[in-house]
Amino acid sequence: MSDGKSGIATGAALEKKDVASSAEQEIAAQSAWLLLPQHQGLRLFDDLARSEFFDFDRQQAQADHALSAMVRFAVEKVPFYRDYFVEHGLNADDVRHESDLKHLPVLDKDTVIAREQSLHAETLPENEKWTWTTYSSGTTGKRTRVRMTHRANMMFTILVLRQYRWFRFDLSGSLAQILAPRNFADPLDDHPPYDFQEDRDHWTYASTFFETGPSYLLSSAQPLEIRQAWLEQKQPGYLASDPATLEEHAFSRPSGPVASSLKGVLGTSSQMTPLMRHRIERSFQVPVNQNYGANEIGIIALRCGAGRYHVQQEHCLVEITDRHGEAVGPGQQGRILVTGLSNFAMPLFRYELGDLATVPVDPCPCGRTQKSFTDIEGRFRRWHNVPPDTHRKYRVITDALQSIAPEYLTAVRAYQLHLFIDRRLEFRIQSGKALPPQVRESILREWLSNYPDCADQLEIVRVEQFDIPPNGKLAEFTSDFPDEPFST
Repeated sequence: MSDGKSGIATGAALEKKDVASSAEQEIAAQSAWLLLPQHQGLRLFDDLARSEFFDFDRQQAQADHALSAMVRFAVEKVPFYRDYFVEHGLNADDVRHESDLKHLPVLDKDTVIAREQSLHAETLPENEKWTWTTYSSGTTGKRTRVRMTHRANMMFTILVLRQYRWFRFDLSGSLAQILAPRNFADPLDDHPPYDFQEDRDHWTYASTFFETGPSYLLSSAQPLEIRQAWLEQKQPGYLASDPATLEEHAFSRPSGPVASSLKGVLGTSSQMTPLMRHRIERSFQVPVNQNYGANEIGIIALRCGAGRYHVQQEHCLVEITDRHGEAVGPGQQGRILVTGLSNFAMPLFRYELGDLATVPVDPCPCGRTQKSFTDIEGRFRRWHNVPPDTHRKYRVITDALQSIAPEYLTAVRAYQLHLFIDRRLEFRIQSGKALPPQVRESILREWLSNYPDCADQLEIVRVEQFDIPPNGKLAEFTSDFPDEPFST
């Protein structure tokens, strides 16, 4: 299998070269993996590779078939939907196609929390069984609880393996994972193990079907110096971590490499902005891959080499809609609504994740025919109710940071822009030592070139340490403005 390097040091270079693929290429890449003896002859993963290139009508027909089955089940076995269909004079045949989802209500986290019991299936299909309860990450401050089935959990494993194929990970190599402490504890544990560290002789999930090399796990709450030394000791072939943690390592070693053994990196759990991707790939000097998902659903989309997020239509459907729940057109931005197709324990139709994305205007250069979207903007609730030029100001400031010579940023660990109710902005930079004057000067110079009359509206401050929430995700933008319903 490809080692993923090919002399490529930046995302831009990666995404302009060899992005096109085919079912034959994908199956050939996957053939280097060794199935476990009990799974010899299994065709599932080859079939999945072929399905990525089915024509649009075939893709849509399969998705509609799965949707129709889930709707029929929900109308019969899930009180919330049974009552909704009766109250609105609907029957299961009214929602047979993806385009019919507009007849159903948008589910936000508040509704799922308030109506949780009525969203539980009274019984399961004969071939299904309960497994466990999962919780949302809590990025919005509220943790949604969702019951899961064995099938839904198995789909997560299958899609993890699909992403490893897309990203050309060699399963015989070693995988390091630097994860938030909550990943190593019970979801309700208020005191997760911040110093967690463990070596395993296999990759989690992948080893369900294939032979794998070892994996190494470490808490992202460990100090940077400990994490860096750990990477140098373990010499992993691949690394998975959240973008903020990856960027912290990139700041500390701007000229790289962070670990010379690495062949690929996977960003998980939160949004990776273009600025973060550029900095991480420049420092790590390997391709940085990404998926998009939610604990309540699983893996929703995978990012291909052309930069598109392809919906995993065997598992879920994605709509990009306006504030009225109507689909937006090509080139337009809207909110992401997800419909699960695998979890009969607690069906979720049109579940609102709080993110924005853009509908592409043309087919993806990678050749896959799965529906796709681009330009994810994390947590629209942070942006929608602030002054209309706030997002542009954020870009001006962070782009200015990107333009600063790396040698001035070696002590920088993270950053956050905060908007006060009086419209003042505070750009907070976490740094282990005083910021070089060039940092403030460069940012302020760019700020004043764009907003010459707003010199007193931006303050740059150094912080010793951010208070990281339990989910391990630092928000790059925060605001004192109230969090009102989405609008465009």
